[in-house]
Amino acid sequence: MTVPTSTGIAEGQKYLLTMAEDGTLIYHAQADNPWLNGDYRDIDFRAELADVGNYGIERPAGKE
Repeated sequence: MTVPTSTGIAEGQKYLLTMAEDGTLIYHAQADNPWLNGDYRDIDFRAELADVGNYGIERPAGKE
């Protein structure tokens, strides 16, 4: 779909088209996924693990 740049809609933004009971077409922006849109491309996950640890693979302590 082509829209004017003045709308502020980012190129590649995905929308879901629905139709109201009166026949009006309504576009709803789909939820933005940071894993797929590039928001997380600059995160150094190894550094994050070194900083906070990996709680999923720690040995249990005590008799839980």
